[in-house]
Amino acid sequence: MKLLLWIAFVAFIAQEVFSATPEAQRAALLELYNSTGGANWVGCGADWGSTTVPPCSWFGITCDGANVVGLTLVDCGLRGTLPLGLSALSHLQYLELNLNSIFGTLPDWTGFDQLLSVGIVNNSLSGTLPPSWSRFTSLQSLSLQYNTISGPLPAAWGNFTQLQSLQLSHNDLQGTVPSEWRGLIQYSIDLSYNSISGDLPSWDDSVFPDTMGTLDLSNNQISGTLPEWKFIFRVTALILASNKLTGTLPLSWTGANYQLLDVSWNHLTGSIPSWSGNAYNLHLQHNNFSGNLSFLTNMNENVDVIDLSDNSFTGDLPEFQYPNWGCDQLTCKCSMNLQNNFLRGSIPQIYCQLMSNINLAGNCLRNTTLPANCDQNSPSCGIVVTSQRQTC
Repeated sequence: MKLLLWIAFVAFIAQEVFSATPEAQRAALLELYNSTGGANWVGCGADWGSTTVPPCSWFGITCDGANVVGLTLVDCGLRGTLPLGLSALSHLQYLELNLNSIFGTLPDWTGFDQLLSVGIVNNSLSGTLPPSWSRFTSLQSLSLQYNTISGPLPAAWGNFTQLQSLQLSHNDLQGTVPSEWRGLIQYSIDLSYNSISGDLPSWDDSVFPDTMGTLDLSNNQISGTLPEWKFIFRVTALILASNKLTGTLPLSWTGANYQLLDVSWNHLTGSIPSWSGNAYNLHLQHNNFSGNLSFLTNMNENVDVIDLSDNSFTGDLPEFQYPNWGCDQLTCKCSMNLQNNFLRGSIPQIYCQLMSNINLAGNCLRNTTLPANCDQNSPSCGIVVTSQRQTC
């Protein structure tokens, strides 16, 4: 008899726990519904708050058994603040609230041990980034771009050891890039269009993976010189355009294999070291680089774009080792922009064989006559030589 009573008691407790968990999650969902004007949601409020339809059947809800694991309300007209109680969704893995009118600050949520992806893009969030979110150690993707979030980058976010994508562009974030973030630069980090300032961190390479993705710090207020990053050869794309960087291009940076290197619109000076790596897209325009263009002779044959315009390069136009640069002669997608420098001499005949648009305007060329083999049957996509400088 005692055994039967014990079994019945355990079954009762288990039933209570099972039923309480979904009810707590239902309450958290209703709190979100009420705090974001659920009655005015556009095309997404079907069955929300229903007493006859279970939450797992509400619009935008994904469940695993009785537990909510996904919440997707994109472009649904949510208007209001995010409730602190949403963290009662302890099994949540995906939270996608992009393209709404959510305002206020990001809550200091607790729990969310299983959270993998958060997207609250293109809303009206303000306030600062919560350091407490560093507890979401399973997080792989965090997208908060196109808001009005301000304040510093939390050093504690360096605990995001599983992070593959961090998108914080188009906010008003300030301060420096924390040195503690060295472990974040795993795959894709976009901090562009903020107010980040100070020097670039002098990260060592001991914690970086063998391959890395994109690091975008463009359109900020970053100053100082380019550091001798030892991990630079692992980066796929590095974008530092439109900052206040000074100094020269480090030798180590010319030995990497980039899909894209963009340091344009800064205050960089000096000559470019001999290029030993590959760069499919190289943007150095609007700086004050000088010296000759001999480094181009060793460029990768698969280069797509080289933009060296608006600098102070001198010397003769260089010959090229790879006449076709791997470009598609039918699309002429490749380009080489040498406009507004101080280049001299005449146009090499090999330029007529480049499957590329070539802009030589605004230089010091005294002989702008195209070579004899640059006729209408030439594979060249076009060479611009107009508006040469009057004084050089």
